[in-house]
Amino acid sequence: MLWTKLTKCGIIILKGGSRMPVFFTHSQPIILMKNEITYHSHYHYEAELVYVVKGAYRVISKGVTYDLHEGDIWLGFPFDEHSYINIGDNETMLGIFSPEHIGPVGRLLCTRRPVCPVVNVSALSPGFGDELIRIAQLWMAICRRDRIIRGCDPKSIFDTRYVGFPIARESVMLYLSAAISELLGAMELSPHDSTGVYSIQKIMSFCADNISDPELSMSKLTTAVGLSRSQISRLMSSMMKTSFPEFLHSLRIQQARSLLKFTDKPVTDIVFECGFMSQRNFNRVFREIVGMTPSEFRERCKTLGNDETI
Repeated sequence: MLWTKLTKCGIIILKGGSRMPVFFTHSQPIILMKNEITYHSHYHYEAELVYVVKGAYRVISKGVTYDLHEGDIWLGFPFDEHSYINIGDNETMLGIFSPEHIGPVGRLLCTRRPVCPVVNVSALSPGFGDELIRIAQLWMAICRRDRIIRGCDPKSIFDTRYVGFPIARESVMLYLSAAISELLGAMELSPHDSTGVYSIQKIMSFCADNISDPELSMSKLTTAVGLSRSQISRLMSSMMKTSFPEFLHSLRIQQARSLLKFTDKPVTDIVFECGFMSQRNFNRVFREIVGMTPSEFRERCKTLGNDETI
């Protein structure tokens, strides 16, 4: 089971004024019950599951709109662009997890694509929806307990710096794997070329593992992943809608955002921990991507607390 040191990381890439978050492969799973989730268009390596317990919900995936109602489940596959829009009051189970987190079943998420990504619980075994809710409740309880033990804010959904209780966490992943297996069995699936998915995963993993290296370059990346410069550039352009320099800046700035929000480390320490060679360059890139200075961002975090939008 793959648990990482770089936990939850969302990378904000600015493209013509719009934001495009990318969540790379080694993030901790996020499984929770939530009301009124609205999120702009984004894509990431992780799979994503939305189960509407009550109310209605709208998911726009790859340009197709799906109006979900009570009992509907939408499953997003790696690198499928999608967004969420609330339709009135609702209660939703949300799961975000990498294919590696659910074992062999996860490979199907990379090598197959559904004709329709929506299934109603009526097409699945009795009590399937209740099982999804229990998975979310178990995961949230484990994470909440661990945050309290480690002195983190138990209400912070995205503060996933904890290591966790491996046996308990992997047990929940086994339940999730079984649920995803049944869900995929109810879908009509077609083959999908997984070469690009796995290559992008390797690229993102290497960059994440070497984020503090100020000399991290395309040359080092090509050697590490066994691809040429042109292959990497084409993959990042077609699948991630970005370039290597843009991705690296975004990755480093998101790590800086996390450190500014969840630690009291001086900005000067964060600069070098995130791989920047000077504070001046760090401040410039941070303002370009986040829209404010690092000091302003940290002050905003203190003011708004655990607001998930910052």
